[in-house]
Amino acid sequence: MPAKCDAIINLADQEESAYCYVMKLDNKKKEACVLVGRNHLLRDTDNVFIEMYDEIKGVLCYQGVVKRATPDVAFLHQLSLVDERQRRSDVRVNVNILLALKGVAEGKLLIKPDRKVIMETLNVSANGMLLKTDYNVGGNNACLLFDFPLEKKYISCKAQVIRKDVMGSYYIYGCRLLNKENELDELRRFVFKTQIELKKASSYRE
Repeated sequence: MPAKCDAIINLADQEESAYCYVMKLDNKKKEACVLVGRNHLLRDTDNVFIEMYDEIKGVLCYQGVVKRATPDVAFLHQLSLVDERQRRSDVRVNVNILLALKGVAEGKLLIKPDRKVIMETLNVSANGMLLKTDYNVGGNNACLLFDFPLEKKYISCKAQVIRKDVMGSYYIYGCRLLNKENELDELRRFVFKTQIELKKASSYRE
């Protein structure tokens, strides 16, 4: 169970969410105290979800009720651990990461680009990515091959194109990742931590 960690809190009936910092979480008492800073989101008796990352278990999601909310701190009770994957689909976060296309797989055929091809990652989740490039992939069910950077390593990705749009001289590819589950878990961790950083930066600007 993580304690004193960054987290995301949101109302159970809304998509709106905010950065928070878990000061204390007691599973036995089913209570938590979180620092919410400039709180414009939570009110007494609100039903909420709070998400945090555990290095062993991955994303943990708790459901609870706001017992008391102040401008800076929320006290939660009636906490219960819920299954994040059942609660909602994988979170998608907007990013701006440049990737080099290594090749395109079409069935058993591997096509190497005849020039250097750069793709811009527009958003990413543990299941897929939205990519922008000037390179035209023509085949059905083509898979883009590239290395995606994490904090300390790269993951070799195989992304199947499931949607293709044209925007001026660029192509927008909606892709589904075909990687192994342990690699998708690493991406899930990256996405969650990126989301935390974006929420934290937003809270400081308000």
